[in-house]
Amino acid sequence: MDREEICGIGGVDAMPTLRDLCGSKVPSHVLDRAEEAGLRFPTQVQMEALPVALEGRDCILHAQTGSGKTLAYMLPILSKISCQRSAVQAIVVVPTRELGIQVAQVARLLGGGVVLEETDEIDTGKRTSVSVMTLLDGGTSSRQKKWLRAAPPQLVIGTLFTVCRMIETGNLKLNAVSTIVVDEVDTAVHKGTQILVSNLLTKYSFAEKRQTIFASATVPQHNRFIHDCVQNKWTKPKIVHIYVRPEVKMPSNLSHRYVICGNEDKLSVLHATIMADAPKAAFVFANEQSEKGKREGLVPRTRAMLDFFEQKKEEMPESEASQWELLILEECMNIHARFANSRKLKDSKFLLFATDLAARGLDVPEVTHVYNLELPSSTVAYIHRAGRTARKPLEDEQCVVTTLLSEREEFVIRKLENEIDCNFELVK
Repeated sequence: MDREEICGIGGVDAMPTLRDLCGSKVPSHVLDRAEEAGLRFPTQVQMEALPVALEGRDCILHAQTGSGKTLAYMLPILSKISCQRSAVQAIVVVPTRELGIQVAQVARLLGGGVVLEETDEIDTGKRTSVSVMTLLDGGTSSRQKKWLRAAPPQLVIGTLFTVCRMIETGNLKLNAVSTIVVDEVDTAVHKGTQILVSNLLTKYSFAEKRQTIFASATVPQHNRFIHDCVQNKWTKPKIVHIYVRPEVKMPSNLSHRYVICGNEDKLSVLHATIMADAPKAAFVFANEQSEKGKREGLVPRTRAMLDFFEQKKEEMPESEASQWELLILEECMNIHARFANSRKLKDSKFLLFATDLAARGLDVPEVTHVYNLELPSSTVAYIHRAGRTARKPLEDEQCVVTTLLSEREEFVIRKLENEIDCNFELVK
């Protein structure tokens, strides 16, 4: 995870420094590591969140993608962890394996700890820094259980299902946990996973005995959500909503456009558009396959795009064919294939064909273009997809989001313009 994702969008004009803001509440060696990484000045969400979170109060960090929420909850976690105590003291829940890996990198950077991965051996020696374990989908369960029993880490970062499974089986003990963070909380409270969230926050642990921090770029109906948090006893009654309203909902160097075409022409139009744009690197999004489509055995849209582009690649001269590496990231993939493809994003010019799995937290600063094969399912989904581009160090480079849609869907663009306060250009 790069500096802009940890520290977020903000300038060095912000005062005071992180060290001034945290004072003696955060260990000096943690702040030293932050400064060595270039994280000297707080962003707006950190300015507002750290005084609250460092007091141990429950809070919701509600700020745009790239605003520095990760650092805003990681510093309070590290301020309370005792490196000499071999027990799990904090848990961070994330929606995807990819985001979990990036959050673990931040924890390792600041805490100076060792991140236990699936190939690591157990270190039962005395630790002088924070130990971090990732409990992510696709991990080796027997190894994870052995680590948790032999040398419990101080900080666990995991996906909701895997964390809850480890608690249910008695391998992950919460008796010493003083902080639980749910990152991208709006994805965790859907009908399919809300029972797991509720179990974690009310059955396995209790709000009055811990600090609870929720974080997300989008919290729909936030007043209702706050009410539900208290009503469901997920948090203490006096939860603080820290909302940093962006001056603009989208970066000024990000333009939005759309192309009208029929469904049967979308792949050809998409290919022609990308070839004309010649992006350095791009995310190409499609919506999740419907349950009906799965039952009927239809090819997922991400796979259809990849197959189409690979076919076109074979027809091109070699000089053009080698322009990008074609990658795919989708829920149904083998976990190790997902991990391998996400690592390739750092090393090459690429086109990544993905579902909304890649729209949350995946930080690849080189991305100049985002393409939507179809309209996203919501404004929130559009914001998260668009947030994959126009990131540092590309502030001075024009980046583009392009959406393909039918003529009868054009009215949705007008709604998007109002909701995100941006103009969309029609590409003829």
